[in-house]
Amino acid sequence: MPITLTPGTPLRNVEVSFDNIVCPVANGILQYPCSGSIDYENGVITAAVDSSYLNTYHSKGLTVGDYFYNGLLSESVVPGTVSVSGGKVSLVDDGNGNLVGNGGSGTIDYQTGHLTLNLDSTSFENVETEETVNNWIPYKQEQSLNLDKNIKPMSFKMEVLDSVDPNSGKIVATCADDGYGNLIGACEGTINYSTGQLTFKWDDSVSEQVDSGTISITYSYTTYEPQPLSLTVSWESQDKNLSLHVSYEKYEASNAKTTYFFSTPGDVEEVKVFEGSKEVNASVFTYPTTYGDLVKVVLPEPPRDTVTAYYVSDR
Repeated sequence: MPITLTPGTPLRNVEVSFDNIVCPVANGILQYPCSGSIDYENGVITAAVDSSYLNTYHSKGLTVGDYFYNGLLSESVVPGTVSVSGGKVSLVDDGNGNLVGNGGSGTIDYQTGHLTLNLDSTSFENVETEETVNNWIPYKQEQSLNLDKNIKPMSFKMEVLDSVDPNSGKIVATCADDGYGNLIGACEGTINYSTGQLTFKWDDSVSEQVDSGTISITYSYTTYEPQPLSLTVSWESQDKNLSLHVSYEKYEASNAKTTYFFSTPGDVEEVKVFEGSKEVNASVFTYPTTYGDLVKVVLPEPPRDTVTAYYVSDR
């Protein structure tokens, strides 16, 4: 933000900071983590701090017992700072409101802090039930069924028998899940492992072989109990308010010195004079003494910044 100090009054020895964050200055330009400039001649300072210094880091633990999670983080979430980790889950915010990575997916609303997670079934450490479910139904080429929740991937199998008695029929066709929620074999369809929703359609070749009045379908699967998953969510919010601090000296030409003296232990061979970081064309005079040289430096005009002399001598 622009800050005008004593307009029209030249400044010197300016220091700029945001609370405890000091802004380095080089040739009137504020350096990282700040940006801006200092107009020493007209007494105008423009200063800002990098936005990352306005962020607050947050971290909290979540215990998730289901594949889906909805919750709230703080408001004003900084894009690209959200991460979710724990067990087989490792998700990061892509900067566009999506959580991507391993073990699932999710979304984050940066303004409201609303977080959603959709975790893979493989992310949970599961305990299988002792009993496997078996059942049978009359044959239809296309059906939808609601099975039990939490079906173990790659445990579902379905068979067409040429008898209404599932204990004596001959297997005509077989279908199973592929571990990713798809059905493969003599049918096509999907199975939702978490909800138990099953939709399938047998191939036309199966229906051509059987009479729906004298055949049946058997199916089996294994269920499990998901164990709670411990996750850690971290993010940053932009909610810090930093105060700008400026110190300076007014430059008064009538009180500024133009002549400086210093002594050296040996004979001076070269002297360079700087005002701040800029070299100035100063007049230099050397006077031999018993212990070395006395050096007199005369500036062409009163300085507006710190004067520094560098010299080379034979000692």
